[in-house]
Amino acid sequence: MLLKQFIRGFVECEVSIELIRQRIQNQMFVKPNVAFNAIDSDSKGYLTIEDFREYLKQVNMYPIEKNLSLLYKRLDKDEDGVVAYDEFVTGIKPFLEGIKQD
Repeated sequence: MLLKQFIRGFVECEVSIELIRQRIQNQMFVKPNVAFNAIDSDSKGYLTIEDFREYLKQVNMYPIEKNLSLLYKRLDKDEDGVVAYDEFVTGIKPFLEGIKQD
């Protein structure tokens, strides 16, 4: 029973993370630099978890903090506490495939 609850929670979390990624991609209609710059509202050149939180609020998404943290950790590949442009592009790349870019 406990394992079943764990697996269900894990799957729900994965689905939530995927929905957040899709929502970010869909909102930008999507060139990676446009998406990145929209989230990096302070033009720092990197993204913090607070940048994601603020952007998601702007698009009326209020993810569970745990899911937002998991998404952020997935994007922050080098685990330096910030998401650089190349990490961001790598993270959203599956959604960009098939969309013609200039």
